[in-house]
Formats: sequence, structure tokens, C-alpha cells
Amino acid sequence: NIDIVLLGDNRESHHADIRHNVVLCERTAKESLKLLPSAMARSAVLRRCVVELEKNSSHYTNYERHASLLSIYHTELSVVVEQSRKQQTSNLAAFKEELELIDRRRDALAILSSFFQGGKKLERPD
Repeated sequence: NIDIVLLGDNRESHHADIRHNVVLCERTAKESLKLLPSAMARSAVLRRCVVELEKNSSHYTNYERHASLLSIYHTELSVVVEQSRKQQTSNLAAFKEELELIDRRRDALAILSSFFQGGKKLERPD
């Protein structure tokens, strides 16, 4: 669970800190998520991480970290939607709506990231 939270943690520390390597952090989070019993449990943890990340305004300009977290959440939520479809659960509409919201956030981040890259990173809006 601590590794998953690292995707949303952006405290400043020395440069060797895992939290500064988004790829390594994502890989660690995915490995940690495998320890949870189901896609539903994984998506619940990831949703809490997304909510916490989005509550903290100091993380808004770290588009890569945010995109990584949204990508992992999208993957797990897609599994939940597929399982709900097969089991014909009543929550299917809510899961699909959440998936659409995540898609929109990912699209917005992709646009912002492509525009504010390189020397423009410091100009990223909150």
C-alpha cells in the first residue's frame, strides 16, 4: 500500500528517491497492487490515490505522475467494468461513468503535457 501512495507523493527529498522516477514508481505500484485480492480492491485503492493526488494542489503540475496514476487506475477499472458486465451487476453504469471521467482526465493531461514540455514545463498551469 505504501508503494501505491508514492505515485501521489511529491515531497522534496534527495535525488535518489524512488518518487522522482515515475517509471520505477509505476512498476513498484503495479507489483504492489498484485498483492490485493481483486480488481475491485485494486481500483478502490487507486481511486483513493487519485482523489488524494487531486486534492493536493502542489501535484497539479506533475502531469507525468498524474497520468501514470490515471493509467493504472484506468486499467484496473476496465477489468472491473468487464467483470461487472459478465456478472450483470447493478453498478455497471457507475463504473462506466467513472471510466469515462478517467478517460477525459487522461486526454486533458495528454494535451497539457504535449504543450508544456521541455522549457515550457515551468509554465504549466495548476
